[in-house]
Amino acid sequence: MANSLTQLAEHFITSLNTLKNTQADFDKLFVHVYKQKDVLQHYSVKTTEANYIEKSEDFLNSKAEYIQAITMVIKAEKFIKKNLDKIKGFSRFVTAVNSELEKAGIKNNKVTEAARAFETAMADDVIGKFGDIQNGAQLIKDEYYQLMSSNAQVMNNYYTSLKSEIQSATKELKENYPANLNNENELKLNNLLSFCSGKTIAGVRLEYHIECQDSKYSLSDILNYIALYPSKEAEFQMIKGSFIKEAPKPADPGKSKQPMKMQLSLTKKVMTASEYRKILAGQIQAMAGMPDDDEVEVNVNSEKI
Repeated sequence: MANSLTQLAEHFITSLNTLKNTQADFDKLFVHVYKQKDVLQHYSVKTTEANYIEKSEDFLNSKAEYIQAITMVIKAEKFIKKNLDKIKGFSRFVTAVNSELEKAGIKNNKVTEAARAFETAMADDVIGKFGDIQNGAQLIKDEYYQLMSSNAQVMNNYYTSLKSEIQSATKELKENYPANLNNENELKLNNLLSFCSGKTIAGVRLEYHIECQDSKYSLSDILNYIALYPSKEAEFQMIKGSFIKEAPKPADPGKSKQPMKMQLSLTKKVMTASEYRKILAGQIQAMAGMPDDDEVEVNVNSEKI
């Protein structure tokens, strides 16, 4: 019996060494399991005629400790096969969410508290606290999903609206303006339409990754596209204002070219960005087809302000 105790202890010491050498951070993730090596080494002393009685008596007095050590190693081996990849995936996800929120400049107390509890459980006992670890990761995922979904809806609404405006403008361009004079404008509209189409998403499908599995956008990506919307709307107004109705008349070589007179009427000092863009779009429309080096004379009428 004494000899069998030694052989069994040596077998599980070897198992622990193998786990440590083949599983990254095994001694950190399974700190309580790895400590059982000290228990097993107590029984790994070679059995002789001089010590076998003492070893047997020692085992009978502390067999619960010996059995627990072997049981914990067996549980760890089974847990690694079944759940280690999940644990690592959860850990990567929690770290990525924290980094993404920091990148986006967002503070979320629910995520912060859940992440703190998650890390505590990970450091304590990944086997015994697996349920807590899984629940913590799910809570963080749910909260991140809500942030993703609400902002994705804002992005979708913005670019769906702009997409509709672009489609209407494209139809107007084809029906009312000469195609040969507006090839560049049509190309610009098509490029802008393609950009907007990629930002109109029906919803968010989230696994344990920070990117939507369909659109491949992360939270910071979505927030960046929301912030970019006003410049894209202004770009559209610029293109629309550049539609050319007729080719500019060639200049008379015998006459000096006079600046084109432009009238800019403002009725109020404070207006919405949309209102001001429409005024500027009208000015650009009036200059459609003019060469870049032509001069304009702008008269600003602001008497009513």
